[in-house]
Amino acid sequence: MTVPPISWIVLPPDQTNSRHAEVVMSVEGTIYTCDNLEHIDQHMDGGPFTHIAASPNGRSLALLTASSNLWVITSDFQRKILEFDISTLSPPSFSSSSLSSSSSSPTQIGWCGSDAVLIAYPNCVFLLGPGGETLSYTYASTPCLVTEPDGTRIVSAHECDFVQRVPESLDSVLRPGSTAPAAFLFDASESFAKREAAVGGGGATVEMKSGGVDGVTLRGGGRADESIRAMKPDLAFAVDACIDAAGREWEVVWQRKLLDAAKFGRAFLDLVDPRPFVTMGQTLKVLNAIRYYEIGIPMTYQQYTLLSPDQLLTRLTSRSLHLLALRIANYLSLKPDPILKHWACAKIAQTRPGGGLGTAGGSGESDEAVARGIIEKFEAMGAGAGSAGVSYAEIAKKAWESGRTGLATMLLDHETRAAEQVPLLLGMREDGRALEKAVDSGDTDLVYQVLLNLHKRLPLGDFFKLIEDGGPKVAPASKLLQLYARDQNREMLRDFFYSDDRRVDSGLLLLEEASTQEDISARFNSTKAAQKFFSEDRERGFEARMVEESAKLLALQQTLEKDVDGKAPFVGLSVSDTIMLCIQCGLSKRAERMRGEWKVSDRQYWWLKLRALTEMKAWDELDAFSKSKKSPIGYEPFVRHLVSKGYGKQAGAYVARCDPAKRGELYLSCGEYRAAGREFKEKGDAAGLSEAIRLCPDNLTKRELQGLLSSV
Repeated sequence: MTVPPISWIVLPPDQTNSRHAEVVMSVEGTIYTCDNLEHIDQHMDGGPFTHIAASPNGRSLALLTASSNLWVITSDFQRKILEFDISTLSPPSFSSSSLSSSSSSPTQIGWCGSDAVLIAYPNCVFLLGPGGETLSYTYASTPCLVTEPDGTRIVSAHECDFVQRVPESLDSVLRPGSTAPAAFLFDASESFAKREAAVGGGGATVEMKSGGVDGVTLRGGGRADESIRAMKPDLAFAVDACIDAAGREWEVVWQRKLLDAAKFGRAFLDLVDPRPFVTMGQTLKVLNAIRYYEIGIPMTYQQYTLLSPDQLLTRLTSRSLHLLALRIANYLSLKPDPILKHWACAKIAQTRPGGGLGTAGGSGESDEAVARGIIEKFEAMGAGAGSAGVSYAEIAKKAWESGRTGLATMLLDHETRAAEQVPLLLGMREDGRALEKAVDSGDTDLVYQVLLNLHKRLPLGDFFKLIEDGGPKVAPASKLLQLYARDQNREMLRDFFYSDDRRVDSGLLLLEEASTQEDISARFNSTKAAQKFFSEDRERGFEARMVEESAKLLALQQTLEKDVDGKAPFVGLSVSDTIMLCIQCGLSKRAERMRGEWKVSDRQYWWLKLRALTEMKAWDELDAFSKSKKSPIGYEPFVRHLVSKGYGKQAGAYVARCDPAKRGELYLSCGEYRAAGREFKEKGDAAGLSEAIRLCPDNLTKRELQGLLSSV
């Protein structure tokens, strides 16, 4: 496309075959249709087209050529429905100062329904029917066409007209000479009403009697009875047509007559659903209320049906007609929450504290008075605290945006949903209250949201001070912060403990970090720093000494690793394991020195050396060690430890040094059955010999043991 379009319109997705929004544009002498995927030249002759309009149902297009020809074609550009030369139109008479419509160009074209086209000129509008029929409407100023689903609204500087085709139901009922069942029903109703009025209400009645319509007859209303009899098979359809016609009618008097006709016909039906009649009555009440001249919303029944009552209430509230909207909502049993919310926001915008004027020139009211008025109104309408529809937080936000922080705070106090209350408090910089409300809600996710928001926005010192000043009220938030920081931000946790002067917690945190550090120097420094924190607390003297010894042990282990060229991992071991590893690495003197420095008892040292030499399988050294002096743990532990490690033969050498009463049992655990038998024989223990015979795997040894048993 090298030139801009002359005219264009947008077709919504529900009016196109592709189900995409399309643009229909006139370019030079043809028509293009474009969507988000492609553009198609429709190869239309007769252009350029100065005006384009689509019918409400999307099936037809009206095109006005530069040569004053009006085309009506299908929206798929396959068939021309009508071609009309608008230069043949005869405009009404105008004053000499006005331009005639024939000497001026159309300003706009539009559809009236889906079967008639309106052509607007500077001072008049022509209606072109399906067969080329025309009607004209004259205006003192340039009219503007607004297409509606069921007609067209013509708006000028001084008036607003609505042009539509007479609805089918109204035409069938009120058209002169109509033979539709609904017309007969309406005629019967009118005849019955006139007869009743003529006799003062006593001469025409409906009574149950055999021979009438389904057992019902009209006494004193012969013409009405004949009409009902004539339309008996179609009576239900006639009732529905009268109900629909009442909705299409604008005059209240005729609405009442049509509903009376429907009510009259319902009396002769056995089974009838009352809901359409009741619903239409409610709808007409609403439509008549908004059509009243002080309100000025001339909405048709079809527009109301397509719009829905909720959208009508939205339009009323946008025009600040809150009282009418509330009455309609109450009448239709709809929730008043959106209306109340809009009213509250408007009230806040129109008032200012201290007697000042609001944005709409309203009088001044104090924040307390405004808050009290809003809350009382909400509670009176059943939309107060706990309601699922109205949120005080949304209204409080409006108050805060208007610069009325005090009013916003008062309203937020009545908000029961913390998820809506807390974010606004954060936005208002009411950080302390936001944290308290989040904690009171019991929602950990909400508490974390507040904490992370505050941590991101506030300086670290102010953030910690806010939590500390909260006291017991925000204690759960403090615990959650510690849990989060322990996993995600340990530096922040360290700063938090330091700012709160929690020395013990700081020391424990350092010890925890030291246990995971790979670098030995860093681990040593963390341990020394933890020892310093513990030493600053008088009640933690024991912990300070223990941590100091841990740092000392860590330094020693670092030295030992250097001595063995890193062949043995000393760092991180306990004192006992360090001594054992020293023995295994041949650092016996170091082990002896550690024994003295760390005050390891003789019993513990002997146990450690026994385990170390056993793991080394240093049997000669173990034997020499056992003979170095009297064992403080005895020799039975030697036997049992060696047996538990699977060294029964080596364990047997130490049984002779054990208590004589236990030697037989110890020999038996070592697998020395002959020695065990001798010990049992010396003690005269027949049961012990029997147990040895049972356990012995060698038959020759068994016979020897049986011989010993027989001699006991």
